[in-house]
Amino acid sequence: MGILNALKKNKKEEHKTEKHPVASAVAQEKQELKESSAKKTPEKKLTAIKNRDEKAFYDAGAVLVKPLVSEKGSYVGEFNQYLFEVVDGTTKIEIKKAIAQTFGVTPIRVRTLRRKGKRVRTGRVAGTQKLRKKALVTLKKGDRIEAYQGV
Repeated sequence: MGILNALKKNKKEEHKTEKHPVASAVAQEKQELKESSAKKTPEKKLTAIKNRDEKAFYDAGAVLVKPLVSEKGSYVGEFNQYLFEVVDGTTKIEIKKAIAQTFGVTPIRVRTLRRKGKRVRTGRVAGTQKLRKKALVTLKKGDRIEAYQGV
């Protein structure tokens, strides 16, 4: 039995010596790839940021839902202000960029308000309407948004 154990140990040692060089070579290759990619990626990102035009990469459709046509909307239109429904969670700066990109006018001021969804019932099932966020956009004198004309 001792002879068989000696043979088994030799086979195990052969397997161990075979596995380690391959594993260490793979580990070295991975480490080299990480180092080379770590060195290359910041340079690529910096050049991409320097060369890009922010208007081209900004998605205005993800911010503005629709223009709100209402009695209040037509009233504030006389003062060069416009009402829009926007996605909840958007900031005033994002709304300014979206208006500038979509309509080609730069807003002076953006004011926002959130309306909590009303409670509703259908039979025994209770629920709520979705939350709405509105944006009141003020433009310079002489600037107009064509979506509202003729309403």
